[in-house]
Amino acid sequence: MAGLAPLCRGLVVPIFGDASTRPDEPFRPACSQLELARAILTALERGATIINISAGQFGAAATAEPILADAVARAIRRGALVVAAAGNDGCDCTHVPAALPGVLAVGALDPAGRPLAASNWGAASRASGLVAPGAGFLAARAGGGSLTVAGTSFAAAVASGSAALLASLLLMTGQPVDGARLRRLLLDSAVRCHDDVTICQRHLAGRLDLT
Repeated sequence: MAGLAPLCRGLVVPIFGDASTRPDEPFRPACSQLELARAILTALERGATIINISAGQFGAAATAEPILADAVARAIRRGALVVAAAGNDGCDCTHVPAALPGVLAVGALDPAGRPLAASNWGAASRASGLVAPGAGFLAARAGGGSLTVAGTSFAAAVASGSAALLASLLLMTGQPVDGARLRRLLLDSAVRCHDDVTICQRHLAGRLDLT
């Protein structure tokens, strides 16, 4: 199927392992902040312009281990856009790395354009994040077949694909591609919420507007 940014090249850096310790426990993907930091640096070394992180650990920016905070900061300094899921706890709370400075945090919308009940809306995300479609997507199932998925991880991927499309347009018009600029363009063009405060805080800084 066609993606948001056809012909863009991608690199997948596996980080997840099975955190289950008992045979009767369901599979729970997990990785350490160290493993995530290494993956970010690997992507950066391979020339990644946009780094999508459809994962996170509950906590504010201060809970990030120095090695993760440093890896994210290095990626941003090198001109990469770091996109991270806002988290699926359904609360006024944050995840790292989404809460880290310079990261584009992404919350999820349902097909009707309403924030998913599970999508987080912490202060860090409200200040520098946006919401994007994050439900009703067809995804490949491990072992074969497909399933319908929802969550901020998928919304983050939509935002990353949109950023890649924007980057390609900049390249075609001879303009430089810089992660900070991509982030600023996506945030500045986001559609602001004009409802009551309670509803609008769940929309973060605005809704992704590809047009």
